[in-house]
Amino acid sequence: MSKPSKPFAFAISLALSLAAVAVPARAADDWIEYKVVNNSANVAHCTFVVDGRSDKYLHMKPGETVTQSYLPGRYVQLVCERAKDLEWGPLKTGVAYTLVDGKKWLEMVEK
Repeated sequence: MSKPSKPFAFAISLALSLAAVAVPARAADDWIEYKVVNNSANVAHCTFVVDGRSDKYLHMKPGETVTQSYLPGRYVQLVCERAKDLEWGPLKTGVAYTLVDGKKWLEMVEK
């Protein structure tokens, strides 16, 4: 197989670079922030699940607050070990979620 000619390779690289520049970047205001506070007596091991895929693992010490931002229209859930419910979600915008100790399991409170 022969190499592409230099003008052809240049045209392809120029088209790709123009396509990358033409995609508008989203403003920081477009992002939605989710806040989780660990008010339990133990370390909480949780994961943000976005559109069915794990995104960020949280190792939250007691009293620790974690904020994470995602684009609008995403299906965001929170999955925690030792939790009463298997998952929490979809998470609502503008709500602070607090993890607390239940009788036996970790529970979530919306504030």
